Amino acid sequence: MSDTVKYAICADAGVQTKILSTAAVAYPDKCCAECAGITWTVDDWGPWPEVANPATGEIACPDGSDCPECWALHANLGWMKDPDQRRSDTRHMGGSNIGFLDGHASWINSETFLANVADGGMQGAAVGGLANVSNLEMKGIAVGGLANVVNSSTEGVTIGGLANVTEGSMTGISLGGLANVAGGKASGVMFGGLANVSDGETAGIMAGGLANVAGGSMTGVSAGGLANVADGQLTGISVGGLANVAGGGATGIMAGGLANVSDGDMTGVSIGGLANVAGRDMNGVNIGGLANVAERGMTGISIGGLAVVAEEQITGITVGGLSVLSEGDMTGLQASAGGINAGRDMVGINIGVIGMLTWEGFESEAVS
Repeated sequence: MSDTVKYAICADAGVQTKILSTAAVAYPDKCCAECAGITWTVDDWGPWPEVANPATGEIACPDGSDCPECWALHANLGWMKDPDQRRSDTRHMGGSNIGFLDGHASWINSETFLANVADGGMQGAAVGGLANVSNLEMKGIAVGGLANVVNSSTEGVTIGGLANVTEGSMTGISLGGLANVAGGKASGVMFGGLANVSDGETAGIMAGGLANVAGGSMTGVSAGGLANVADGQLTGISVGGLANVAGGGATGIMAGGLANVSDGDMTGVSIGGLANVAGRDMNGVNIGGLANVAERGMTGISIGGLAVVAEEQITGITVGGLSVLSEGDMTGLQASAGGINAGRDMVGINIGVIGMLTWEGFESEAVS
């Protein structure tokens, strides 16, 4: 929204008490004013009627069969062409009382109000009893009892009783009782009772009762009851009840009830109830209930309840309950309470209850 002074959030209620659209605000005592020709555009606000053909602007209007007893209340072409008939269906002397986001309220002539909406001088909230549906963009405050569904992008505050769904990007504050789903990028604050799902990137604060899932990178604060899953990079603070999983690198603070898993580098503070696993380098503070495993080098402080394993070098402070293993060099302090430290070259302080080995053979007796 560009101006809270011009952003409408409430108005006189008429035949529809759960729908806030431009036509319902201008003529609250007339049904289907949109279908009689009151402009309905993608930059308009309100959940009804649905745009049947975005290219032509054609909208899906009822034929009266669903409510024959109230058909006389519906707007028609004659009503649209007659200013006196239109004025008779306004609430207050040719206009309506409208409340705005900044807290003030004002009477506005209905024709002036429609002109302001058409030229972009006024925006407003969309409130739908069951759903808000748009084939193109949805901007502003959208509240749907069950869902907000958009074929393009959503911007602003979006609240769906069950879900917020958009095929494009989702930006702003999105609250879905079950889920927030974006076909493109999801940015901002997203709370999904079960999940937040994006085919593209996610950025910001994401809280999903079960999971946060991103087809691309995940950046910011991500809290998933079971897991945070990103096909790309996982960056920031990630808290998963069971696991944090990144298809690319993982950077920042990662706490997984069972494991933190990355196909790429793992950098920062990683705490896994069972394990921290990196497909490449592991850097920083890594604490795994059972093990810390890196396919390449391991640098920093690594503590594994059973083992710390790196296929290449281990550098820094490394503590493994049973063993510390590296196919490459070991540099720094390595301690295994009940096992062995094994490496190609060992430099620094190495403590192994059973013994210390290099790949060339036995290095020395056990040091307690």
